[in-house]
Amino acid sequence: MREYIPRAALELLFRTAEVVFEGDVAWAEDGGVGAVNGTVMVTIDLVTVEGLCREPADAATAVRLAELLPAAEGFLEALQGLAARAMASKGAPVAPERVAIDTKIRVVAHRILIDADMSMRAAEGS
Repeated sequence: MREYIPRAALELLFRTAEVVFEGDVAWAEDGGVGAVNGTVMVTIDLVTVEGLCREPADAATAVRLAELLPAAEGFLEALQGLAARAMASKGAPVAPERVAIDTKIRVVAHRILIDADMSMRAAEGS
């Protein structure tokens, strides 16, 4: 038997997450985005979705979800989307698929903390 996080559950977790972006935007000579480097910090608090899930909102569930998240279908794309929205809020719109991400996941009690170091460089000739 294989355990996995269904896409709908992943979407619910990310929809209820707290997202903070810290980073810098380098502007190109033409006024467009030249490069973006930063970190997107995502906090998933299981208590916020407790009434919608079968599993308890506890540390053991958080640990298991943290183990399953990197292999979940749509995980990277969801992080890229969060990063792109965060950058757009800073006036730097980019396509989510252009964002390179390196993630670190840890658990504190019933919270899953995802630090996504991200970068985006303008395409050559743009």
